[in-house]
Amino acid sequence: MAAICERELSQDRRLLKFWGHEVLNVMKLGFYVSSSTNVIEIGDAIRHAKDNKRSISPDAALPPAEQPGFASTRVQVTNETTLGAARRLTRPGSRVVALNFANGRAAGGGFLSGSRAQ
Repeated sequence: MAAICERELSQDRRLLKFWGHEVLNVMKLGFYVSSSTNVIEIGDAIRHAKDNKRSISPDAALPPAEQPGFASTRVQVTNETTLGAARRLTRPGSRVVALNFANGRAAGGGFLSGSRAQ
């Protein structure tokens, strides 16, 4: 696992910058072509995410939970990318939550300049 994390965390910033701009292009188009040349439509999912976004200011009270809590919760802190951790933890029947520290002042933080920061 250490080797996988090292490889993910040591990506060239120019490549990461390219991927960041590629993500914006895919979002604008609403689809992408997979490595097996399948067209993957994501436009509806993007619209759904935008329509259901909720922003809560830091001083506001949190709304009540819409679902009952989990019977147990396990928290891990690891030195790996958010996507890498989610991929590693996802198994059939699992419910994985990935917390990504988005930047409220600069949408996306520094991903368009190849930032590796969380």
